[in-house]
Amino acid sequence: MCSSIKEIYNKKVEGDPITDEDVLKGLCFFKQLAKDLVLCGPVFRLAFKEANDTYNTFYSYAVARNLNIPRKCL
Repeated sequence: MCSSIKEIYNKKVEGDPITDEDVLKGLCFFKQLAKDLVLCGPVFRLAFKEANDTYNTFYSYAVARNLNIPRKCL
């Protein structure tokens, strides 16, 4: 069963196990979130940085696990 974004993020922060499905869901979500936040201007810089760092973490997980990353999430 796929977790909510909040649960996926909390698992990453706490260092809990994350399924492959959740890695890909988090990867796609946080990539889009970072893209949207950067368009909002400098007042959202801190939120953008966290979203982008989270995307990079999930990207690293996906590469390490040899997951097939959807093109839209790159």
